[in-house]
Amino acid sequence: ALLLKKGFSRVLVENGAGAEAQFLDVDYEKAGATLASREDVYAATDIMLKVRPPLHGQEVDHVKEGSTLLSFLYPTQNKPIIEALAKRNVNALAMDMIPRISRSQTFDALR
Repeated sequence: ALLLKKGFSRVLVENGAGAEAQFLDVDYEKAGATLASREDVYAATDIMLKVRPPLHGQEVDHVKEGSTLLSFLYPTQNKPIIEALAKRNVNALAMDMIPRISRSQTFDALR
């Protein structure tokens, strides 16, 4: 709901994305999100928020070229993933690389 309020035209959420964390699809719909298949989310998303890094050889190849990805990427441990994202001209922001200091507190993924 906040993203829509901030001016995003739509928010796509993969069907069942929050099931393991007890977030139901109906709750996302109530907040104004549009549920979509994994394929549709990857194909249509300009800015993707993802908890885990995309899987190399699977998900990385489907991230929309020229899009932006915010995720826990662990770039020093996942160099092949970072290189594959770079080849697709994906702007990647590794949430694990943001320091946990008070000045960057608003970007703290645990928050």
